[in-house]
Amino acid sequence: MKLRERGTDKVHVFTGERKQVPKPASAPAWLKGDTVWKANVSKVGIERL
Repeated sequence: MKLRERGTDKVHVFTGERKQVPKPASAPAWLKGDTVWKANVSKVGIERL
């Protein structure tokens, strides 16, 4: 995933995945189902344009 920083020449680069995990006990009532998606994202670096 690449996100450009506004007003500069920088592009932030990330890698990531998502996993289905059991819903936490503190989940709100409107959250239906037994599992939720959990993100795991790491920053790789910064590129310059």
